[in-house]
Amino acid sequence: IEYAVEQNVFQINVESQDELDKIIATGKPARIGLRWTPGLDVKTHKYIRTSHDDTKFGLSQEDIQAMIPKIQKNPQIQFQGLSLHLGSQILDLEDFKQAFLDYKEFLARFPMKSANVDLGGGLGIDYHSADLEKDEGHLKAYQGIVEQIWSDTPYQLLFEPGRFIVARAGGLLAQVQAVKK
Repeated sequence: IEYAVEQNVFQINVESQDELDKIIATGKPARIGLRWTPGLDVKTHKYIRTSHDDTKFGLSQEDIQAMIPKIQKNPQIQFQGLSLHLGSQILDLEDFKQAFLDYKEFLARFPMKSANVDLGGGLGIDYHSADLEKDEGHLKAYQGIVEQIWSDTPYQLLFEPGRFIVARAGGLLAQVQAVKK
């Protein structure tokens, strides 16, 4: 976090009160987003979901409401917007559609001005097939949902495509160093 503040990154997506406190403790200017957890149970592997109510990731609406006064009291903290991440390897685009609709509704009630809407990542690919045309069709369908829901937005849209962009471009070579009991 200190390094990110030092490097003046575009936006640090905060997902805990502790992270916000560490940013404030630097005493330096920082741009932040708040990583919102919408409470949805998306269809992906249970170990990579980050949007359900009992996740250790992100902030609930109540958490965010509790953090707002602290952000407003600190002139060095510039609130950029909210960030959403549902998890990884999401293949059912209806999960994105529902999350985006919930997100838009939340933004309409949000008490602080937001410049950015971070739609996160998580768009999945089919690892059982190397069909790039199928991947392209999936991406175009995702684009259609984004345009349908966000075309009238005054916000700057941010994306974190991650795995979808790089998964077919390389491999991971790893070695188990220890097993924790």
